[in-house]
Amino acid sequence: MSEWVLCGYFLERGPEALALGLAGDWDSREVVLRPAGPVPRHIATDMLLTSRELREGLSWDEAMAQLLGPIDEEGWLLGLGIPPVVSTRIRQWIAQSGKPLKLADITSAFATAWVMAGPVDPAAICRYASIEPGPLRSPASRAEAVLRALPELRHALASQTPLALLVECHARRELLEWPLVPIFAAILQTAIARLQAIWAPATVKAALNSAPKPRPPCGPVEGVRSGAEEVERALGPDGAIAQVMPGYESRPRQREMAMAVAAAISRGEILLAEAGTGIGKSQAYLVPLALHVAATGERGLVSTATRTLQDQLIDHDVPLVRRALNLDLAVTVMKGRSNYLCLRKLVEAYEGARDSLLAEDRLRLLPVLSWALRSEALDLAEFRSDADGTTAEFLASLAANSDTCTGTLCPMRKGCALTRLRNRAVKSDLLIVNHALWFAGSEAEIIPDVHRVVFDEAHTLEDAATEHYTLEISGERLERLVLSLWNPGTEEGTLAAARAALATFAKPQGAALALVDGMCATCNRLLSSSSSLGTLLDALAQRLAHEGPGRTRLRAEHLGHPQYEAVSEAVEAACVELRSLAASLKALAAELDEAEEPDDSGAEVVGGGTSLVTLSSASAEVLRFAEEAEEVVALEDPDRVFYVERTRSSTVLRAAPIEIGQTLAKTVFDRLSTVVLTSATLSVAGNMGYFEDRLGLGALSSRLITASYASEFDFATQACLCVPTDIPDPTDAGWVDRMGAAIVEVVQASRGRALVLFTSRSHLEEVWQARRAEIQDLGFTVYSQLAELSPALAGLRFAEDTHSVLFATRSFFEGVDIPGESLSCVVLTRLPFAVPTDPLVEARRERVGERGGNPREDYYIPQAVITFRQAFGRLIRTRSDRGAVVVLDPRIARKAYGQAFIKSVPECPVVRRSLGWVTQHLIRFFASP
Repeated sequence: MSEWVLCGYFLERGPEALALGLAGDWDSREVVLRPAGPVPRHIATDMLLTSRELREGLSWDEAMAQLLGPIDEEGWLLGLGIPPVVSTRIRQWIAQSGKPLKLADITSAFATAWVMAGPVDPAAICRYASIEPGPLRSPASRAEAVLRALPELRHALASQTPLALLVECHARRELLEWPLVPIFAAILQTAIARLQAIWAPATVKAALNSAPKPRPPCGPVEGVRSGAEEVERALGPDGAIAQVMPGYESRPRQREMAMAVAAAISRGEILLAEAGTGIGKSQAYLVPLALHVAATGERGLVSTATRTLQDQLIDHDVPLVRRALNLDLAVTVMKGRSNYLCLRKLVEAYEGARDSLLAEDRLRLLPVLSWALRSEALDLAEFRSDADGTTAEFLASLAANSDTCTGTLCPMRKGCALTRLRNRAVKSDLLIVNHALWFAGSEAEIIPDVHRVVFDEAHTLEDAATEHYTLEISGERLERLVLSLWNPGTEEGTLAAARAALATFAKPQGAALALVDGMCATCNRLLSSSSSLGTLLDALAQRLAHEGPGRTRLRAEHLGHPQYEAVSEAVEAACVELRSLAASLKALAAELDEAEEPDDSGAEVVGGGTSLVTLSSASAEVLRFAEEAEEVVALEDPDRVFYVERTRSSTVLRAAPIEIGQTLAKTVFDRLSTVVLTSATLSVAGNMGYFEDRLGLGALSSRLITASYASEFDFATQACLCVPTDIPDPTDAGWVDRMGAAIVEVVQASRGRALVLFTSRSHLEEVWQARRAEIQDLGFTVYSQLAELSPALAGLRFAEDTHSVLFATRSFFEGVDIPGESLSCVVLTRLPFAVPTDPLVEARRERVGERGGNPREDYYIPQAVITFRQAFGRLIRTRSDRGAVVVLDPRIARKAYGQAFIKSVPECPVVRRSLGWVTQHLIRFFASP
């Protein structure tokens, strides 16, 4: 049969085909389709299409006739990344025309075999096949390149496809109306012929339930020395980093910071290092940490604010440092449980798919199965769900979570992602975690012992610690806890696993089974209690709604309210049941400890102490839940602030720590030999006192070293700060409308290329509805963080579409890195003060006052300044960037505290004039070289 490769450009709306290209053995051709609506400028430019060509594009039937009409012989259309909706239209046209063609998406086949890392696109395929494709601007050129690469890809599939996957394909041979036909047909024949026996499902399960051995740590390495001199040499003009990094510029301030980190490591200090944009702080702490790890054999750890920053370190910075220093460090990225594949869920889905009558059910497991057989970490971020049609929802259903984890009772525990993670972590030289996991993992002993820790983006550490140490109670949380033990609907959970395991004992375990039955009955009662508790909390929230929207602070006087008394009584009743449940779990563990070993059926999950870990852990978790619930409803702890909050799914009672310093001293500073706290925003007007106070560092002055390293960028020529003075105060009734009009004028002056930051979700929605069409009429696409599928997708579209505008909320104030022309203007609609009536903010202001401080000057304003600095930092990301920050809040110019904001950002020209003057200044600024 003949083969043709089909590629294209597609708009996400619909989705809609914009251009299609076809390549066969003898010729290639392409067509441009007439779009149903406007085409983003960057897409048309990338395709080298003019507006006229788009206007004169073909209809769908005309395009198909021109593209596929000349084909008369039987064959396969091998599509690369064709959206399902477009694939369906192509198949419909083929059926109507009577053409002897079949369409298959070969993207799925490549992803299934997992022969390539990264996106499956024409460029990646050519790189894998060692082919120089030339420019890939047109669909036809892309199709031609893929056609040339097919032989090499077939060879790769034949040699690298897991045997288990090949057998699964063979078992589904009647369903080969799929990319397996043209790609796998010959491979299957060869592979099946050499099989000694057909694998049974249990064999596939066994293949999954085995973990690769982690590589050993590298240190200590003979001849490697650590210290300030070695660090300075490595980062010098002719140093190790320069040898592997093209265009490397040695930065004096980076070397200074790196030597300070090295000194802190050797002296056991706490280093507070503010590193301005462009310093290269990642290398400044990784180089001395890596040298110390290699020289001493001590394990090091870096904690970041988000998983995105973790990925940046492991994908770019860590490999660079390892290569430069020639150190084969064992590095492990550690994430939260929900980021990993649950093998038990995969096996259950796999077994269910084998019996399904639906072809799509039986086929969609193949890519996941293949990846799981190959993956070492089982990190779901590795899996290219968009490349093979597997939905995000399906992948999410396979994610691990604490609610359904049965721990050591799980039949897939040997291959478990978390077991693998712990084993790799213990053998690692360097761990990369995030702040949330640091606090959770340290307590749960997921993170092995470390003594030298770097906290990057340390300005978020107080929030991360506060979130972790906040206690909460809700009907939803109680339900999740109970369902993790016993789910009567699915008969799953720890108790179900224990009951199944007890059946493997040679002798009946009547007492233990009776305990399990009793606990299941208790769980059923608690499930009813969780529903009632949720209803009572909703009633309480409604009763307190008049005191303010969102979070409502609870004080001692609320104890007498009827609605609160009802909640308190419900919690107390549930806690009685929970304590009984905890005692029964402990008793069951004792029964099993005294029982004989199970028979030889292979279910060694009970006895010998292995199941005792899970049962004892469950008992401790249930008891802890009861203790925390009782503490929350008591409203007594003077060091906590209590409040009720209505979330999207439920109403929650919370008790948050007012101060976190003593807790951090106990869990971080006192237990670690060296702590490096670094960020671009640790100071307010050059003073780090606010940050030191929030983290309780004042009591550790004997170990504390502070240093500030200014940005390497020339903000005086690269940036300007503009404040229109004729905008009304945000407290005025007409501010939102005037602010929206000002955004339109600023965006016009900056020619799009603007990130508009809102402190309020409602303000974003209001301005989006009122001004979106007006901005689009100026020729600029407008994206909204709230309108896109995810913040990450919103940022990606904005970055790719140069002359566009993105409306975003606080999640875009930090951690967003969009260098280049796409982000040339940051519009901050309002100074980012916290809501003064927020219970936590209010309580912390009160505590500052109780200690003799000024709540406004020592807490409220500095907190806003730090956030403002983060927003300002989105603008200049490289030496070639130029741009403006426009603040549509005149208080920065009119109020005395405005100087704290202005003095806290890099020195640059400040324009305080009317909006008309500001927009003219922006036009001149962006027109200048």
